[in-house]
Amino acid sequence: MGLNESHWKILGGWASTPSKNSSGMGRHVEIRRRLTFTGFQKSVIVIVTICAILGGVGGFVTGFNNASVFLCARHMTYLSCPPK
Repeated sequence: MGLNESHWKILGGWASTPSKNSSGMGRHVEIRRRLTFTGFQKSVIVIVTICAILGGVGGFVTGFNNASVFLCARHMTYLSCPPK
């Protein structure tokens, strides 16, 4: 995605030729644009975020349970141990 003529007019002295579209006067030029999502994309983002959070919580709980069983096998009881 390059810069068109209107962008070069706005940049003024920052870049002298269109071949220098990413730098001007020795500095990096950053053009920010706001992200816009459709309704479908927003719903997918929400679903993926919820699944990621649930996956993280599930991973933590599984690791905590495994650590508890590991410590119970070595007679270190911080929580309850499973029945033998």
